[in-house]
Amino acid sequence: MDMWARFLGGLFNSQGLRQGESLNLRSLVPSYSDEVVHFGFLKTEIELALGGMKNKKAPGPDNLQNEVVKLLWAAVPDEITAFLNVCLELGSFPHAWKNSNLKLLYKGKGGVSDVDSYRGISLCCSLYNLLDR
Repeated sequence: MDMWARFLGGLFNSQGLRQGESLNLRSLVPSYSDEVVHFGFLKTEIELALGGMKNKKAPGPDNLQNEVVKLLWAAVPDEITAFLNVCLELGSFPHAWKNSNLKLLYKGKGGVSDVDSYRGISLCCSLYNLLDR
């Protein structure tokens, strides 16, 4: 297990953020502005994004499959639209959405005990996936 922790830790922390760090947009994007422009998501945009979310996919840490999110949308589209627009306006989303489940998939070649024979996929929360689309 330590071998996996070292391997994945080096992969994800070599050029990424350390826990508790955040991006400084002003230093990364010279034309960054603090001016807030309010554009909200339209229900039609969210419906389009939902249509692109495939069924029968593994859920993330929220254990909500895409089919459940689609059923929620059918029941309360205005509330979901409002919630996603609040996330957009605040420039933030629930802390729980920052968690994901890492699944390692064997590439089909190389030794099964060799960490380079695997690739990782990150399973995120379903509503985060919707917002990300």
